[in-house]
Amino acid sequence: MNKVKFESERMHSGKLTPADLVYAAHSRCPCGAGLAHVLNPVQGTEEWAWDCSAILTGTAIPTGEQGTVQHTARLPFAFYEVKSENQPSAGGATTRPAPMTANEKAQRELAESEALVRVLASQLAEHQREGHQLEGKFRAAQVRHANALRALGKEGGS
Repeated sequence: MNKVKFESERMHSGKLTPADLVYAAHSRCPCGAGLAHVLNPVQGTEEWAWDCSAILTGTAIPTGEQGTVQHTARLPFAFYEVKSENQPSAGGATTRPAPMTANEKAQRELAESEALVRVLASQLAEHQREGHQLEGKFRAAQVRHANALRALGKEGGS
């Protein structure tokens, strides 16, 4: 699987809430978000690893879009030791984000809706370009059909 497709699928897999995750006490992704894992990971799945919480919650900017930043690769539990916020030795430390204010939620909604509008406008423009191409092909097919009918009429009358 190519890297862009993998990253796209990884970003799309998000939409968990912070309540669904266990956060690292101190470890962060290069993007600045805390590392996290699913609260009750299924053994032998991709959930059995630390990952960027922005990716897990769906707030990371997808690869190829403006503002994209580097994220850590998944860190499987079998190979990486990361201190959890739930460990007593963490002393209450967490990389869990603070709850968003109403203004922050509104700003995020605005950014997400602007991105959606840009994507849909691009798709609509592409559809319209394709539509014009199909319209031209359709008209050419109509002319060809009319010519065939005329030729058949001429031959049938002879």
